[in-house]
Amino acid sequence: MAVAKSGIYNSMGNTMGAAISGISLFCIAALVSLSGAFGQSSPSLYYADVEFTISSDGIVAISGLANHPALAAQATSIYTSKKAQYWTFNMTLEESFSDFAYAVHLPEKAVINYIKTSTQFRLGTDGEKQFVKASGQDAPMSIVIQYTQDSPETSTAHNIVAYALPLAIAVIVSLFAYFIKSRAHKNPAAKESGKPEDEPGESADGKIGASGEKPARQWYNKDMLPERQRQIVEIIERNKGPVPQKRLETEIGIPKSSLSRNIDSLTRKGIIRKEGKGMSNVICLNDEKPSLLDTIG
Repeated sequence: MAVAKSGIYNSMGNTMGAAISGISLFCIAALVSLSGAFGQSSPSLYYADVEFTISSDGIVAISGLANHPALAAQATSIYTSKKAQYWTFNMTLEESFSDFAYAVHLPEKAVINYIKTSTQFRLGTDGEKQFVKASGQDAPMSIVIQYTQDSPETSTAHNIVAYALPLAIAVIVSLFAYFIKSRAHKNPAAKESGKPEDEPGESADGKIGASGEKPARQWYNKDMLPERQRQIVEIIERNKGPVPQKRLETEIGIPKSSLSRNIDSLTRKGIIRKEGKGMSNVICLNDEKPSLLDTIG
Protein backbone atom coordinates (compact mmCIF):
# COMPACT_ATOMS: atom_id res chain seq x y z
CA MET A 1 0.00 0.00 0.00
CA ALA A 2 2.82 2.34 0.86
CA VAL A 3 4.58 1.41 -2.36
CA ALA A 4 1.47 2.25 -4.37
CA LYS A 5 1.15 5.69 -2.78
CA SER A 6 4.79 6.38 -3.43
CA GLY A 7 4.29 5.60 -7.13
CA ILE A 8 1.31 7.87 -7.32
CA TYR A 9 3.26 10.72 -5.71
CA ASN A 10 6.16 10.20 -8.09
CA SER A 11 3.83 10.26 -11.08
CA MET A 12 2.17 13.46 -9.89
CA GLY A 13 5.55 15.07 -9.29
CA ASN A 14 6.71 14.21 -12.74
CA THR A 15 3.54 15.63 -14.26
CA MET A 16 3.81 18.88 -12.32
CA GLY A 17 7.48 19.21 -13.20
CA ALA A 18 6.70 18.77 -16.85
CA ALA A 19 3.95 21.38 -16.62
CA ILE A 20 6.22 23.85 -14.89
CA SER A 21 8.92 23.25 -17.48
CA GLY A 22 6.42 23.84 -20.27
CA ILE A 23 5.21 27.07 -18.71
CA SER A 24 8.77 28.24 -18.27
CA LEU A 25 9.63 27.52 -21.88
CA PHE A 26 6.47 29.35 -23.02
CA CYS A 27 7.36 32.40 -20.96
CA ILE A 28 10.89 32.41 -22.27
CA ALA A 29 9.66 32.12 -25.86
CA ALA A 30 7.16 34.93 -25.30
CA LEU A 31 9.84 37.17 -23.86
CA VAL A 32 12.14 36.41 -26.77
CA SER A 33 9.34 37.12 -29.22
CA LEU A 34 8.45 40.42 -27.56
CA SER A 35 12.09 41.37 -27.40
CA GLY A 36 12.44 40.66 -31.10
CA ALA A 37 9.32 42.62 -31.91
CA PHE A 38 10.48 45.63 -29.93
CA GLY A 39 13.92 45.31 -31.43
CA GLN A 40 12.60 45.39 -34.98
CA SER A 41 10.53 48.52 -34.35
CA SER A 42 13.32 50.23 -32.51
CA PRO A 43 14.19 53.49 -34.33
CA SER A 44 17.89 52.95 -33.81
CA LEU A 45 17.87 50.18 -36.42
CA TYR A 46 16.95 52.44 -39.40
CA TYR A 47 19.72 53.39 -41.79
CA ALA A 48 19.88 54.99 -45.25
CA ASP A 49 22.38 55.84 -47.98
CA VAL A 50 20.18 57.12 -50.80
CA GLU A 51 19.93 59.57 -53.69
CA PHE A 52 16.88 61.56 -54.80
CA THR A 53 16.87 62.68 -58.45
CA ILE A 54 14.07 65.14 -59.24
CA SER A 55 12.89 65.61 -62.84
CA SER A 56 11.46 68.82 -64.27
CA ASP A 57 7.90 67.48 -63.87
CA GLY A 58 8.36 66.67 -60.17
CA ILE A 59 8.99 62.91 -60.39
CA VAL A 60 11.46 61.76 -57.69
CA ALA A 61 13.63 58.72 -58.46
CA ILE A 62 14.91 57.09 -55.24
CA SER A 63 17.95 54.82 -55.37
CA GLY A 64 20.48 53.44 -52.89
CA LEU A 65 20.38 51.35 -49.71
CA ALA A 66 17.86 51.84 -46.90
CA ASN A 67 15.66 49.74 -44.63
CA HIS A 68 12.91 52.34 -44.21
CA PRO A 69 9.84 51.60 -46.38
CA ALA A 70 9.56 55.22 -47.53
CA LEU A 71 13.06 55.00 -49.01
CA ALA A 72 12.52 51.91 -51.14
CA ALA A 73 13.79 52.20 -54.72
CA GLN A 74 10.99 53.81 -56.71
CA ALA A 75 9.91 56.74 -58.90
CA THR A 76 7.12 58.77 -57.35
CA SER A 77 5.65 62.26 -57.18
CA ILE A 78 4.30 62.06 -53.62
CA TYR A 79 7.30 63.94 -52.23
CA THR A 80 6.95 67.00 -54.50
CA SER A 81 4.28 69.66 -54.81
CA LYS A 82 3.84 72.87 -56.79
CA LYS A 83 2.13 76.16 -55.97
CA ALA A 84 2.25 78.86 -58.64
CA GLN A 85 5.85 78.84 -59.90
CA TYR A 86 7.27 77.35 -56.67
CA TRP A 87 8.15 73.65 -56.36
CA THR A 88 8.67 71.96 -52.96
CA PHE A 89 10.49 68.69 -52.26
CA ASN A 90 9.62 67.35 -48.79
CA MET A 91 11.20 64.18 -47.39
CA THR A 92 10.44 64.26 -43.67
CA LEU A 93 10.81 61.03 -41.64
CA GLU A 94 10.13 61.39 -37.92
CA GLU A 95 11.85 58.13 -36.96
CA SER A 96 15.40 58.28 -35.71
CA PHE A 97 18.12 56.80 -37.93
CA SER A 98 21.25 55.21 -36.54
CA ASP A 99 23.04 56.75 -39.52
CA PHE A 100 22.00 58.22 -42.86
CA ALA A 101 23.43 59.98 -45.88
CA TYR A 102 21.58 61.37 -48.88
CA ALA A 103 21.98 63.52 -51.98
CA VAL A 104 19.16 65.46 -53.66
CA HIS A 105 19.71 66.30 -57.36
CA LEU A 106 17.46 69.14 -58.56
CA PRO A 107 16.27 69.64 -62.18
CA GLU A 108 18.42 71.57 -64.65
CA LYS A 109 18.47 75.36 -64.18
CA ALA A 110 16.50 75.10 -60.94
CA VAL A 111 16.89 78.05 -58.55
CA ILE A 112 16.75 77.25 -54.83
CA ASN A 113 14.71 79.62 -52.64
CA TYR A 114 15.31 77.96 -49.27
CA ILE A 115 16.48 74.68 -47.67
CA LYS A 116 15.44 73.22 -44.30
CA THR A 117 17.16 70.08 -42.97
CA SER A 118 17.52 68.18 -39.71
CA THR A 119 21.33 68.33 -40.00
CA GLN A 120 23.97 70.43 -41.69
CA PHE A 121 24.10 70.18 -45.49
CA ARG A 122 26.40 70.94 -48.42
CA LEU A 123 25.26 72.69 -51.59
CA GLY A 124 27.00 72.13 -54.93
CA THR A 125 26.54 72.00 -58.70
CA ASP A 126 26.99 69.29 -61.30
CA GLY A 127 26.87 70.93 -64.71
CA GLU A 128 23.58 72.84 -64.84
CA LYS A 129 22.12 70.87 -61.93
CA GLN A 130 22.34 71.80 -58.25
CA PHE A 131 22.56 69.18 -55.53
CA VAL A 132 22.18 69.10 -51.75
CA LYS A 133 24.08 66.53 -49.65
CA ALA A 134 23.78 65.80 -45.93
CA SER A 135 24.43 63.05 -43.38
CA GLY A 136 23.71 62.37 -39.72
CA GLN A 137 23.56 59.87 -36.87
CA ASP A 138 20.94 59.06 -34.24
CA ALA A 139 18.58 61.70 -35.61
CA PRO A 140 15.47 61.95 -37.80
CA MET A 141 16.03 62.30 -41.53
CA SER A 142 14.32 65.41 -42.85
CA ILE A 143 14.88 67.78 -45.79
CA VAL A 144 12.61 70.40 -47.38
CA ILE A 145 13.70 72.32 -50.50
CA GLN A 146 11.73 75.03 -52.28
CA TYR A 147 12.88 75.92 -55.80
CA THR A 148 11.74 77.40 -59.09
CA GLN A 149 12.53 76.42 -62.64
CA ASP A 150 11.98 77.96 -66.06
CA SER A 151 9.45 76.19 -68.21
CA PRO A 152 10.32 75.67 -71.91
CA GLU A 153 7.75 78.30 -72.85
CA THR A 154 9.30 80.83 -70.46
CA SER A 155 12.81 80.09 -71.71
CA THR A 156 11.68 80.52 -75.31
CA ALA A 157 9.99 83.82 -74.47
CA HIS A 158 13.13 85.04 -72.70
CA ASN A 159 15.26 84.11 -75.71
CA ILE A 160 12.92 85.92 -78.10
CA VAL A 161 13.00 89.07 -75.98
CA ALA A 162 16.79 88.88 -75.61
CA TYR A 163 17.29 88.77 -79.39
CA ALA A 164 14.36 90.89 -80.56
CA LEU A 165 14.78 93.86 -78.21
CA PRO A 166 18.25 94.94 -79.45
CA LEU A 167 17.10 94.45 -83.04
CA ALA A 168 14.01 96.59 -82.48
CA ILE A 169 16.11 99.34 -80.87
CA ALA A 170 18.53 99.28 -83.81
CA VAL A 171 15.66 99.59 -86.31
CA ILE A 172 14.11 102.51 -84.41
CA VAL A 173 17.45 104.33 -84.21
CA SER A 174 18.05 103.79 -87.94
CA LEU A 175 14.60 105.10 -88.86
CA PHE A 176 15.06 108.14 -86.63
CA ALA A 177 18.47 108.91 -88.17
CA TYR A 178 17.01 108.55 -91.68
CA PHE A 179 14.15 110.88 -90.78
CA ILE A 180 16.50 113.55 -89.43
CA LYS A 181 18.78 113.23 -92.45
CA SER A 182 15.91 113.50 -94.92
CA ARG A 183 14.61 116.64 -93.20
CA ALA A 184 18.07 118.18 -93.26
CA HIS A 185 18.32 117.66 -97.04
CA LYS A 186 14.75 118.69 -97.72
CA ASN A 187 15.28 122.45 -97.49
CA PRO A 188 18.86 123.52 -96.69
CA ALA A 189 18.04 127.16 -97.45
CA ALA A 190 15.48 127.27 -94.67
CA LYS A 191 18.08 125.84 -92.28
CA GLU A 192 20.62 128.53 -93.23
CA SER A 193 18.12 131.36 -92.96
CA GLY A 194 16.95 130.17 -89.56
CA LYS A 195 13.33 129.70 -90.70
CA PRO A 196 11.45 126.50 -89.87
CA GLU A 197 11.11 124.12 -92.80
CA ASP A 198 7.40 123.59 -92.33
CA GLU A 199 6.44 127.22 -91.86
CA PRO A 200 3.54 127.81 -94.26
CA GLY A 201 3.91 130.26 -97.16
CA GLU A 202 1.89 131.20 -100.20
CA SER A 203 2.84 130.18 -103.72
CA ALA A 204 2.39 132.24 -106.87
CA ASP A 205 -1.06 130.75 -107.48
CA GLY A 206 -2.24 131.68 -103.99
CA LYS A 207 -1.45 128.35 -102.32
CA ILE A 208 0.47 128.08 -99.11
CA GLY A 209 4.03 126.84 -99.62
CA ALA A 210 6.69 125.51 -97.26
CA SER A 211 9.06 128.45 -97.46
CA GLY A 212 6.79 131.02 -95.84
CA GLU A 213 7.67 133.57 -98.52
CA LYS A 214 5.40 134.77 -101.32
CA PRO A 215 7.31 134.31 -104.56
CA ALA A 216 7.51 137.22 -106.96
CA ARG A 217 4.85 137.54 -109.64
CA GLN A 218 7.56 138.16 -112.22
CA TRP A 219 6.55 141.65 -113.19
CA TYR A 220 10.09 141.83 -114.52
CA ASN A 221 11.62 140.07 -117.52
CA LYS A 222 14.61 138.19 -116.19
CA ASP A 223 15.67 137.20 -119.73
CA MET A 224 16.62 140.82 -120.27
CA LEU A 225 18.96 140.77 -117.28
CA PRO A 226 22.71 140.15 -117.45
CA GLU A 227 23.74 136.54 -116.85
CA ARG A 228 24.93 137.01 -113.25
CA GLN A 229 21.82 138.93 -112.24
CA ARG A 230 19.59 136.37 -113.96
CA GLN A 231 21.33 133.61 -111.97
CA ILE A 232 20.69 135.49 -108.73
CA VAL A 233 16.98 135.86 -109.54
CA GLU A 234 16.60 132.20 -110.60
CA ILE A 235 18.20 130.92 -107.38
CA ILE A 236 15.81 133.02 -105.29
CA GLU A 237 12.83 131.83 -107.37
CA ARG A 238 13.80 128.18 -106.95
CA ASN A 239 14.17 128.64 -103.23
CA LYS A 240 10.74 130.33 -103.01
CA GLY A 241 12.02 132.49 -100.22
CA PRO A 242 14.94 134.54 -98.91
CA VAL A 243 18.42 133.29 -99.77
CA PRO A 244 21.51 134.13 -97.70
CA GLN A 245 23.98 136.26 -99.62
CA LYS A 246 26.74 133.82 -98.70
CA ARG A 247 24.86 131.00 -100.42
CA LEU A 248 24.50 133.05 -103.62
CA GLU A 249 28.22 133.62 -103.59
CA THR A 250 28.86 129.89 -103.24
CA GLU A 251 26.35 128.70 -105.85
CA ILE A 252 27.24 131.23 -108.53
CA GLY A 253 30.96 130.99 -107.84
CA ILE A 254 31.91 134.65 -108.12
CA PRO A 255 33.85 136.90 -105.76
CA LYS A 256 32.00 138.67 -102.99
CA SER A 257 32.66 142.10 -104.50
CA SER A 258 31.24 141.07 -107.89
CA LEU A 259 28.16 139.58 -106.23
CA SER A 260 27.61 142.77 -104.23
CA ARG A 261 27.68 144.90 -107.40
CA ASN A 262 25.08 142.68 -109.10
CA ILE A 263 22.87 142.68 -106.00
CA ASP A 264 23.07 146.47 -105.80
CA SER A 265 22.10 146.70 -109.49
CA LEU A 266 19.06 144.43 -108.99
CA THR A 267 18.10 146.42 -105.90
CA ARG A 268 18.14 149.68 -107.85
CA LYS A 269 15.92 148.07 -110.49
CA GLY A 270 13.47 147.14 -107.73
CA ILE A 271 13.60 143.40 -108.50
CA ILE A 272 15.14 142.37 -105.19
CA ARG A 273 15.69 143.79 -101.75
CA LYS A 274 18.35 143.11 -99.16
CA GLU A 275 17.48 142.46 -95.51
CA GLY A 276 19.81 142.10 -92.57
CA LYS A 277 19.66 138.87 -90.57
CA GLY A 278 22.04 139.08 -87.66
CA MET A 279 25.60 139.28 -88.95
CA SER A 280 24.61 138.40 -92.54
CA ASN A 281 22.20 139.51 -95.27
CA VAL A 282 19.41 137.64 -97.04
CA ILE A 283 18.17 138.51 -100.52
CA CYS A 284 14.42 138.55 -101.32
CA LEU A 285 12.38 139.12 -104.48
CA ASN A 286 9.92 142.02 -104.54
CA ASP A 287 6.36 140.88 -105.13
CA GLU A 288 5.46 144.03 -107.03
CA LYS A 289 7.33 146.68 -108.89
CA PRO A 290 8.22 149.37 -106.36
CA SER A 291 7.16 152.94 -106.93
CA LEU A 292 9.60 155.50 -108.15
CA LEU A 293 9.83 157.03 -104.68
CA ASP A 294 10.69 153.65 -103.15
CA THR A 295 13.38 153.12 -105.76
CA ILE A 296 14.89 156.54 -105.14
CA GLY A 297 14.68 156.02 -101.36
